[in-house]
Amino acid sequence: MSPLNFLTKVESKAFLDTRGVLNIIELPEESIFETKRIYYITEVPINSIRGAHAHKKLRQIFFALSGSFTLVVTDGERTDEVRISAHSSGYYLPSGYWRELTEFEPETICMVLASEHFDDSDYVKEKNTYLEWKKQNEN
Repeated sequence: MSPLNFLTKVESKAFLDTRGVLNIIELPEESIFETKRIYYITEVPINSIRGAHAHKKLRQIFFALSGSFTLVVTDGERTDEVRISAHSSGYYLPSGYWRELTEFEPETICMVLASEHFDDSDYVKEKNTYLEWKKQNEN
C-alpha cells in the first residue's frame, strides 16, 4: 500500500477485559484542531454516496463507530482511498479536498469531528466548481 497523499491516520487503541472493550482515541499534544462540531451519519441506503463536496476551511476526522465505509479524497490529480472500519483508526482530512463516502455496510455509523461550526458558504458542492477553485487557490 502506498503512502497517503492527503489523509493522516489517527490511531485508536482497544482494551479488552471481562467488562467489554474500551476504545480510546487520543489526539496528539499538538492537536490537529479544536473540535467544534461532532456529527453522525447513519442509515445510508445501499450504493449511496455521502459527502460529494469540499470545504474551504473545515478540517475533519472520520471514524466508523460500527460497520465500515470507504473514504475517497482527491485534489483533482491525486486520490487517496481508505476503508474505515469500526474499532480501527480514523483519518484526518485537511481543508481543500473533494471527499466522497461510499460503500457503506448496513448498520454503519460514521462519526465525524469537525474544526468549525456549520457554515454553508464553506462548502464547494459541484466537482467542476471545486476543480476551478482548487486551481485558483494552489499555493
